[in-house]
Amino acid sequence: MKLFIIFFIFFVFLTSVYAEELNDYDFVKLQARVQGELEVVKESNTYSLEYISSELSFFPKNYEFQEVKNDNIFSTPNAEINKGETILYTWKYYSPELTFGVESLIETRTNFNKVTKKIPFPIKEDLSEYKQYLTSTSLVNSEDPRIIEKAEELTNGEDDLFVVVYKIASWTKENIEYDLETLTAEASQSSVWVLENKRGVCDELTTLFVAMLRSQGIPAKFVTGSSYTNVINGFGNHAWAEVYFPTVGWVAFDPTYGQLGYVDSTHIKMKESADIKNSSVNYAWRSRNINLNPQEMDIKVEVVSKGNLVAYDNEINLELLKNNVGSGSKVPLKITVKNNENFYLPVTVYLTKGPTEIKKNSIELLLRPGSSESAILLIDIPSDLKEGFTYESELEVKDSYGHMQSIKLEYAENYNIYTNEEAQSKVEQLKDEKEVNDFELICNPSREIFYTYEEQGLIHCTVENNDKTSFKDLEICFENDCKILGILPSEEKSIDFTFALNEEMKEGTVTLRGENLLKRSYFDLHVLKGSELKIIDLEYPSTIKYKENAELKFSLNPNAELKSVRAKIGSKEVFSQDSLKFKSDFVIPFNGDFFYFNEEVIEVNYKDLNGKDYIVREELSITIINTPWYAWISKILRF
Repeated sequence: MKLFIIFFIFFVFLTSVYAEELNDYDFVKLQARVQGELEVVKESNTYSLEYISSELSFFPKNYEFQEVKNDNIFSTPNAEINKGETILYTWKYYSPELTFGVESLIETRTNFNKVTKKIPFPIKEDLSEYKQYLTSTSLVNSEDPRIIEKAEELTNGEDDLFVVVYKIASWTKENIEYDLETLTAEASQSSVWVLENKRGVCDELTTLFVAMLRSQGIPAKFVTGSSYTNVINGFGNHAWAEVYFPTVGWVAFDPTYGQLGYVDSTHIKMKESADIKNSSVNYAWRSRNINLNPQEMDIKVEVVSKGNLVAYDNEINLELLKNNVGSGSKVPLKITVKNNENFYLPVTVYLTKGPTEIKKNSIELLLRPGSSESAILLIDIPSDLKEGFTYESELEVKDSYGHMQSIKLEYAENYNIYTNEEAQSKVEQLKDEKEVNDFELICNPSREIFYTYEEQGLIHCTVENNDKTSFKDLEICFENDCKILGILPSEEKSIDFTFALNEEMKEGTVTLRGENLLKRSYFDLHVLKGSELKIIDLEYPSTIKYKENAELKFSLNPNAELKSVRAKIGSKEVFSQDSLKFKSDFVIPFNGDFFYFNEEVIEVNYKDLNGKDYIVREELSITIINTPWYAWISKILRF
């Protein structure tokens, strides 16, 4: 007889969502050209002209993170040119078209003004020097009750200035939709309009961000210029903000790009102001019967060279809070990032590989100096998995500074489904956890599977303290079994829990509590009443001729891994396997005479992982027809 088995096949799904961009370099050298045009219109043949002038304030200048290597100021036809904080072009004769501008070779660096220690909030320093950056305007409605209410909601209970600014910036990025399909792409709207409509472009996102900061007594200014975006694969006009931090200075925040505490080296700063509506160029003229028609400013940027990739000392750690799940499951992936630098480090982490695409594949984290922060991404498992196959995907995570980490996820149709509700419960539990640097809790069962007929199970935990702090009277608990322990710096301790195996279980959690410390370790905990094997999907002819060929089809579906699996049909063994873990399909060819001489039954003998014996039987009902006379005599003689 031939035996057909479906073997397990491993697949890897890849979803690439992050790639190295121009924004990733610590500095870039750029050629930037800013150009304006004026159409001069004679309204009568009788006219007079004393002068026409344009005052350009929107062009690259020297700032802390930006250096103008050289510039070429031009005009057509030639104008009188005076350069200071602005460039003034003056023409004293008529021309139907006037062109003016400046071409600059500039070097821009990542604008990261590092904050190395906690700065108290509210700000206690005298801010009279920054009064213009605290003022409410027609667009920056910082005195409006709606702006104040939202800002206070976001900052409630916080006393760290960087955390306060970061929270407001992060909320703005996450809740205001970048929308070019509205009038806001052409005309700036007020911060109240943006808050109520939840949409806008970079001007509006920055306006709302600045308004909420000023409502809390935090000085903030507008910065306008140009920056690179992979949306258009080039440079475009852009707006962001700078926020004043006492003892540090101005710190850049770009809610549109999600750069919250810095801006990348492609940000060309051309102007800073207290209000976004300030003009970039002003025109004046004294004439009779002459009018001006200004054209939109034209900005072109080309990359000359680039430096090294931005790199900071941080680490990524991944932990699957559930593995080996069924189709349609939600799997919580815990991402922990540790900051080894001595300054606040904003980090964005991206899921770059996984079994399916997810709508939100990135997380923003703010890491205090030397600290760790964690967050959870929920990974969707495909719902169309094939029976008899097991799948393996690599979950890969990268951060905004080029660090990468990965972990393996296994799933199959016959694994238990981990529901969205169960996954969300893990997310809520994580919100309570208090991270301590270099403090690890790892717990695992001593075996993959336990059975309720056994006396007890064992959970082994390791607590490792690489922090500089000693911890006393820590409480570590599994179920209702709690132990007290203390641990010194650079010490590692082992704790074991024994538990009764009187009910089935799918997962377990060990919780460690102490002052300013709460950690949990999650693990799969398979406790079964016993090994169960079902014979399912039986297909065979109910009637068959004595010399006719046919097939017996069936599937074996175990509830866990089995050992020494032997199957018999009647008294004849038809196959044996050392191990059976998943549903497997079998096709057994046979002739009618086989069941004429054998009992009509499938019998499977197997052992569980402890070696305990089991047997399962399935009766068949097959009628043999057209039996020859000699078969009847042979059967009598055989029995």
